[in-house]
Amino acid sequence: CGRVSHGCPVTSSSGLGLRMTKSTSIQSFSTAVQSQLQLLAGRTDGPVMRKTLPQRVVVSISCLCYLIPSITYLILNDQKGFFLYANVTFWSVLADGSWAPSHHHWLITLTDKWSASLAGAYTFVSLLTGEFGFVVSIAAVILTLVSLYFLKKSREIGTKAKKPDANASHVWMWVWSHSAWHLVSSLAVALGAFIANDPGVKAAAAASEYRHIHHSEL
Repeated sequence: CGRVSHGCPVTSSSGLGLRMTKSTSIQSFSTAVQSQLQLLAGRTDGPVMRKTLPQRVVVSISCLCYLIPSITYLILNDQKGFFLYANVTFWSVLADGSWAPSHHHWLITLTDKWSASLAGAYTFVSLLTGEFGFVVSIAAVILTLVSLYFLKKSREIGTKAKKPDANASHVWMWVWSHSAWHLVSSLAVALGAFIANDPGVKAAAAASEYRHIHHSEL
């Protein structure tokens, strides 16, 4: 309409300005949230690791090691543990194998880290709140320490492998150290799950505790 009348809608400049301000605020907030999530995912503006297809395949195969604790939990009739580590396996393959589009990789990495943290916390809490307290074998402790060593080495090598002058050998060193972390940590989790949930282990612990109390009373 060319003029204001009862039959023509009136567009307020202040209303239009308010909508534009809201839109800008929402966009700014969305950008800020995405930036924080990228920061949590460990994303930087520096160079990224350039993996060849064989390197991506090898590290992806090592990610399947997390099916070991997943299947262990399934055998022990622990559905939560089964799904948690199946989830870890899925996101680990996507993140470490770099199969997702590059512009979404930071989000995949973030999901992988939080999935692994949640699953690890579940295993740790199951050991702490077990029927017989914090039951841990020497083998589980050794596997955990060894896995943490490989994780530390993987991160150190990964930093070098992301540098512009890094070559294929640097990336391969990261692949092998990170694959070792996957294997050893998955075995540690599977053993921890077995200790915390297996009826035979619990029965043996109960018998040992009973003998200890009975001996103390005598």
